[in-house]
Amino acid sequence: MGKTLADLALGLERRVQDVEKNASELAVKVADGVIQSVMLATRVDTSNALSNWQVKLNDRIPSTAEISPHFLGSKGSTTSASFGAAHREAMTVLRGKKPSDTIFISNVTPYIGKIDPGFTDIARLKAQLVMKNG
Repeated sequence: MGKTLADLALGLERRVQDVEKNASELAVKVADGVIQSVMLATRVDTSNALSNWQVKLNDRIPSTAEISPHFLGSKGSTTSASFGAAHREAMTVLRGKKPSDTIFISNVTPYIGKIDPGFTDIARLKAQLVMKNG
């Protein structure tokens, strides 16, 4: 029995949804790779800058609210704990991503520019690597 135009339209709609879903899942993988990379590149003393890597969905304006360190320390003593907490928060946001959502990653710590080892380049390279490897 032949397919109708309605069957064809339904099949195409399913494929579009699959493409959107797969693209959204890849965007989450890329964002996860990027957030981990910039957090790992962040020099840590008190964990303030590390804790302030924030992921938002659909916010056209990055967060302007600086958050307190997840685990306040000194001389990098709380790096691991703060990294884990910041990453969990980022993943909680990313798990809620829908195909139409836009991901924004920011850090509003006032001195983030002074400790910047090239966050933009690190993020771009990591994103390219994740996209290449799927």
